[in-house]
Amino acid sequence: MLTIDGEVNYFPRGLSEILDEAKYNRHLDIERNLLLVYDNDMKFYFSADAEKHIPVIERALANAQKNGLMDKLVKKYWQTTYEILQPEKRVQIILELPQ
Repeated sequence: MLTIDGEVNYFPRGLSEILDEAKYNRHLDIERNLLLVYDNDMKFYFSADAEKHIPVIERALANAQKNGLMDKLVKKYWQTTYEILQPEKRVQIILELPQ
């Protein structure tokens, strides 16, 4: 259980979640030196009826990556987070997810 006096020593949050979460849990500290990296940690789930949309979404995401839209959106919505947390200066630990 996450409490002020609990024995919590790891409370995982994505880079985009950390600062907002820290506002509500002031008793926790943000780790300053490490960055745990999960490969493919963002997933879309489709019902059987919606599977026909998968190729369209895959193309849209690939195009957004290729034409720079993805980078523009990341900068627009998370630039402050990157400036505060400085992920590029952290030791990155790559974690493999089970298949």
